[in-house]
Amino acid sequence: MKLLPVPTYNFYQTSFRTFRAVLYYLYTGFISFAPLTSSFRAPTKNGRSRSSITDLSNLAEYRHLARELVVKEYMRKYSNRPSPVSPKSVYALAKKYDLHALEVRSVYLSSWTFM
Repeated sequence: MKLLPVPTYNFYQTSFRTFRAVLYYLYTGFISFAPLTSSFRAPTKNGRSRSSITDLSNLAEYRHLARELVVKEYMRKYSNRPSPVSPKSVYALAKKYDLHALEVRSVYLSSWTFM
C-alpha cells in the first residue's frame, strides 16, 4: 500500500490563541470571536458622550477593559472551548490559508457593535 503525501503547513505570524481557535474551528466548525475593541462605545451621561479629544486614553482603557470583561464572562460560561479571538486575526489567517468560509464568517461577525 502506497501512502499519499500529507501537506505540511507552517503557521507563522499568528498568536497561539488564534491558531488554537482556528484549529478548533477546522475540527468542529465552531469559532468564537471577541468583540473588536473599537466596537465599544463611550459611556454616556445625559445623552452626551463623556469622551473628548482630551481623554482619549481613558476611552481606550475603557474599551480594553470592556472587551476583557466580555471575554472573561465567555470563558466562565464555556471553559471547555478556546477563548474568543480577534476576527481580524482570524481573517488574516483564513485568507493566508484559503479558508474562504472562515474569511466570510470573520468579516460578517466583526461588524457587530457591543454595549
